[in-house]
Amino acid sequence: MDYVDRALKKDTAFEFRSLTKRLEQKAKEVFVNTINALHNESAEVLEDSEIAIIPKQDFLALIYSSKDMARKFIKMLSNNLIEAENRLLDLAYQSVRQRVAGALLKIYNEHNLPNKKEIITITRKDISNMIGTATESLNRTLADFKDEGLIEISDDGIKILEKSKLEHLLMT
Repeated sequence: MDYVDRALKKDTAFEFRSLTKRLEQKAKEVFVNTINALHNESAEVLEDSEIAIIPKQDFLALIYSSKDMARKFIKMLSNNLIEAENRLLDLAYQSVRQRVAGALLKIYNEHNLPNKKEIITITRKDISNMIGTATESLNRTLADFKDEGLIEISDDGIKILEKSKLEHLLMT
């Protein structure tokens, strides 16, 4: 980054324009390399969803032609990165009980369960994958929560009985 130091020391418009142009080019290269990289990812929907496939060239044309769209996309990626960072911190520092409580509350809130039948129908395997623990550990924790009167488990799914106590568990 000696180029940046030189630009800042000289404080000339030419150096700043040149620096900006080089940074833009480098950002484009990184972005295109990210888009061109092969990814082996998969996803599974937890509720009814509509999925659209956008051809790569159309996507790139849209991003390069619209600063507003590029800004929104970068913001979305930034939010995803922050969420992933928080999940890693949770894995590192929270107990299984806290992670289970957090997952149940997240599912409850994000899937508008307060307005519906209030039963979490997501499979235990999916919940255990969300929190990074074995299904057996999840099952033991859910059984503990049931014994403590925090949740109710039925054939239909999991119903949160004591939301405030689960929230308190996250804070301890």
